[in-house]
Amino acid sequence: MPRRAVVVALRSPYKCSACKADWDVQCPTCAGCGVLQELPTQWNAFEVLGIDPALALNSDSLRERFYALSKQTHPDRFITADPQTALRAARWSTAVNRAYQTLRDQEGRVQVLRSAFSLPPFAAASKVPMELAETYFDLQDALTEPGSAEHLIDFKKQLIEKQAGLTHDWEALEASWLEAPHSEARKALLEKAANQLTVRRFLRSMLEDLEKKQGMAS
Repeated sequence: MPRRAVVVALRSPYKCSACKADWDVQCPTCAGCGVLQELPTQWNAFEVLGIDPALALNSDSLRERFYALSKQTHPDRFITADPQTALRAARWSTAVNRAYQTLRDQEGRVQVLRSAFSLPPFAAASKVPMELAETYFDLQDALTEPGSAEHLIDFKKQLIEKQAGLTHDWEALEASWLEAPHSEARKALLEKAANQLTVRRFLRSMLEDLEKKQGMAS
């Protein structure tokens, strides 16, 4: 099993807007003067939460990081602050929430990573992936032609086995990410990840169609 961790990342140093000291800690406020900093507009979801970009994230650690940042930036803490600081808090709070919702999902992580590596976003493919083509058309035959319930059960087992295989392949991608130090290697992994997510979508759709047919036959 690949190592799943949320690692606090070291952001590039910034200057505090108030005291001009270096602001490079994993905290929305300056360690020196305590002033809430402006959220850099160029930060992606990983940077907003202050974690290393990765395909695999530990859900518990991610949630803990989210709660910690939410507590620090919640607008209620800055009710009596000046309007500029209150606005900063609102921006931080919104960005932290959005980043958490994005990164807790595998597809969301892949989209953010593809953008970070200057790759186009992946969209739901309209064509059946090559590796599923034969299975897909066999399923269409099974769904439209009279057949035994046992045949549909066997087909469902095949689809579930394919899903299990995809889970294993995804874990291999996560492990490869940690072992790939160069951007070109990681770009290649992101292409594989996008393809696998497309295959997953089709598999889910196929299982839903099959289960619907089973329900009608029962």
